[in-house]
Amino acid sequence: MATYLLTWNPDQWHWDEDAIEGFIGNLDRNEAASGEENWSTGSTKKIKRGDSFFLIRLGKPPRGICASGRFRSDVYQSPHWDEEIADTGGVANYADIEFDELINPYKDKLLSQELLKKEFPAVKWSPQGSGMTLPDDALLGLEVLWQSHLKHLGVRPCRLVQNREQLRESINVFWKALEDGEDSVRFAAQHPEFFVFDEATGRFAPAKWAALRGITPIRYRALQQIQGTDGSIRGFNGNRTRKHIESLLGREFRQDSGLSALVREQFDSMLGQDAVGKRDLDALRFIRTRTSNKRYWWVNQGKSFEQELEGGFIWAHGKDQAGKSHYYWDNVLEVGVGDTILHYAKGLIRAVSVAASVGYPDDDPKNPDDALAGWRADTRYHLLKTPLPESEVLPIIQEAELTQGPVGETGKVKQGYLFELPEAVAKQLLSMVGETLPPLANKGPSRRLDMDLNLILYGPPGTGKTYTTVERAVAICDGSVPDTREETNTRYRELVEANRIEFVTFHQSYSYEDFVEGIRPVLEASTEDGATANVRYECRSGVFRRICSLATGEGGVHSRVDIDTEGIRFWKMSLGDTQKASEAFVYEDAMENSRIVIGFGDGADYTGCSSAKEIAGRHPREDGAEVGEEAFSVKALDRFKNHIQLGDIVIVSDGNQKFRAVGRVTGDYQHVARESYQHVRPVEWLLVPDRSLPREMIMSKNFSQMTIYELKPDVLKVAAVKELLSSGGTGERGNHVLIIDEINRGNISKILGELVTLLEPDKRLGARNELTVTLPYSGDRFGVPSNLSVVGTMNTADRSIAFLDTALRRRFTFEEMMPQPEVIREQIGTGGVINGVDVADLLSVINDRIEVLYDRDHAIGHAYFLGVDSLTALRQVFLVKVIPLLQEYFYGDYAKICAVLGCPYDDSGNAVSKNKAPMLVARNLGSDLLALADDGYETRVQVEVSNELKRAGEDELGPFFQGVLSVAAATSEDDG
Repeated sequence: MATYLLTWNPDQWHWDEDAIEGFIGNLDRNEAASGEENWSTGSTKKIKRGDSFFLIRLGKPPRGICASGRFRSDVYQSPHWDEEIADTGGVANYADIEFDELINPYKDKLLSQELLKKEFPAVKWSPQGSGMTLPDDALLGLEVLWQSHLKHLGVRPCRLVQNREQLRESINVFWKALEDGEDSVRFAAQHPEFFVFDEATGRFAPAKWAALRGITPIRYRALQQIQGTDGSIRGFNGNRTRKHIESLLGREFRQDSGLSALVREQFDSMLGQDAVGKRDLDALRFIRTRTSNKRYWWVNQGKSFEQELEGGFIWAHGKDQAGKSHYYWDNVLEVGVGDTILHYAKGLIRAVSVAASVGYPDDDPKNPDDALAGWRADTRYHLLKTPLPESEVLPIIQEAELTQGPVGETGKVKQGYLFELPEAVAKQLLSMVGETLPPLANKGPSRRLDMDLNLILYGPPGTGKTYTTVERAVAICDGSVPDTREETNTRYRELVEANRIEFVTFHQSYSYEDFVEGIRPVLEASTEDGATANVRYECRSGVFRRICSLATGEGGVHSRVDIDTEGIRFWKMSLGDTQKASEAFVYEDAMENSRIVIGFGDGADYTGCSSAKEIAGRHPREDGAEVGEEAFSVKALDRFKNHIQLGDIVIVSDGNQKFRAVGRVTGDYQHVARESYQHVRPVEWLLVPDRSLPREMIMSKNFSQMTIYELKPDVLKVAAVKELLSSGGTGERGNHVLIIDEINRGNISKILGELVTLLEPDKRLGARNELTVTLPYSGDRFGVPSNLSVVGTMNTADRSIAFLDTALRRRFTFEEMMPQPEVIREQIGTGGVINGVDVADLLSVINDRIEVLYDRDHAIGHAYFLGVDSLTALRQVFLVKVIPLLQEYFYGDYAKICAVLGCPYDDSGNAVSKNKAPMLVARNLGSDLLALADDGYETRVQVEVSNELKRAGEDELGPFFQGVLSVAAATSEDDG
């Protein structure tokens, strides 16, 4: 879910004050009522139903935000709001909206544009068009300002959920957030829907009925900030709200604030009955089963297939006429997001789908008038071009001898609706499909996908190799790819931040020491007392070993923890000098006794000291002098005692380049006089590796030598810390990806060394032929984990595939990526045509000629043309991209370059084609230019870009590109 900024310029469109007052009246008179309208979204087409918006008034004053709400439809096109444009057939993009809050700008003060610019300078508060995406990092602050402004104006509170559909949507979004393991912050930022987490009570807000009010998580968090947690939200009375919901759904609720009761009550509400029955919350198992691996299902649809295909769902009754439930109906509730479903109807497997929701209660969507209670799951269908006949698939299922499978003992399909298939049986059936299926999502983070562990994407430049690696990496890690490129890029960056994806580019100087491990000089930072830094040498892990360590989960994690980073701080601490054997006991004692210690200011008890000043007052004298507040020992003690709070995370360093433990502070300061280190804080150790881990896993720069200091978000990779803690200690690790760009530009034998053999799938850790080697620098045993995929790219124009190391070729799967003119037809102009020039054909003709004159490895990729929106832009691509690339390909052989561009010439520089508008022109350079009598100099032909091409306007450029398509040679009549 996203939040957008809609614009209203009264100079362009007059919004009648009476109409505004009408909407506000609806909101004021009835808490369940809301205004509905449609609004222009400018050029934005990605808005989806359920997304949120703020409406800002621009143009003449007053300027500022005057409304907020949510979208009730995706973007669609209708006649343009400007009647003159509409009269000519013009259209505009719109989306239906629903107001949560609305201010009358004719009489009330808006949330001013000036204040918005001051508070959020990175956001453009005067956009050129409607529909700008608001950044996530500004949403909470913006909501706080908005709610504070509304409270000041005395505006009535947020609306209530109005119908069962909204309630069903909210439950589905809530379930999805739970199974994805999202914390309240991420849930708030990415899913502005109905369910919210009440931090005051540690529950999902049933006491305040926020879930049933339709308040977004971000809005609810803002309300908490401006009003606190006094049991009401801007005037809402709990009993009054409950009575509204009871009236809407026709039943009474229990006064129970537990999460289980809340979800159960909402199920009951939607079904219009007092209880779900024996398949209550525990039987639904929505928390337990949604974290398990992907499951496979067989569904019998018969005559309902077409309806369910069109609607994108499967649905079964809850009970039969006798009031009895059946497992093959109830199985719909077991479906999880990402499960694979084989659709059987009328003797054929006709489709394969991926579940887009968990199973949930719903009325019969095929017969809405009947209002029958049942179970539904939304699915994304893929209709098979060649359905699989039952004569081929039923014997496979029957051979598996399934007790509750879809095939009976007689070999016939049972009458039940939904049956689970074992993974092996399902995959055998899927292997019989004679076509490429869309990515089938994977719900188990530790499962290997059905993808090649080692893959190289190869092809000419500009064919989208690096672009494709982003999608492949996300698909490997998550099992599926988001619907839009923007969402995919966002998820890719999240996975990089979490150290699930690493990216490296090979080049001629890249070495084994960079990739695996090597001895490196380390310049230690200045110490606390300003001592000169020293140089020492240590064995450093390279990018490959680091990501292998992350994939295997090296280290002894004491407990699997999903930390909530909201409101906590991260601290670096040293526990003894790792270079001094005499101080090893400090770290060992801290691990054994679950505590952190600090040695400054021994001899004094700082209990009760709440500031650096008070600590300095008790600090023992040093060298006969009193110690002031600015002394580092005082600052360190102040941080240790007063600034570190319960729940904060402490990362224990090992020198400047490694860390060796992560703990959570669980107790306050203690003074233990009998100890060597007298100042103590209790901690729970969350991560204690078997060996120290490289700081690159969690830090963007080296640790400082300071004993204790706060790690800021711009230095610490918070997402990587969360990933390290939440997925460790269980033996279950998510898939990881190493992307090697330009893999063929490096010396493969030099870079990989002995690892070439370890990359083979059957030699990976845990495989049947597992191999490990002893690394030459560290002496450690090392193997490559099975949940690490290596994806490389190779530019065939830079170096032919034939010259790639044979050992590597044998161990990688190669996937060719050639120019795709069809992509141009989809994204450029109208079907690839701009002002009469078919750009897709232009690319195809050029590449055909290159293949004749050179080879297919030196084609020109479609990516060069994807930003083109005019012939002027196309000219620029030819001038700065295509022609220079041809010059490189053909080493300045202009005869071939001109042949590719449809303007060939003879030895004298004369044109030999019908092209009347050549891009390149040739002329003869003879000895007469030298003003010498001797004419023995060789005649040369000079080729340059046509000045007419450079000077031509948009309407004059067509012939130059049409000329490239001309291949017929001029006739003698033409020449004469």
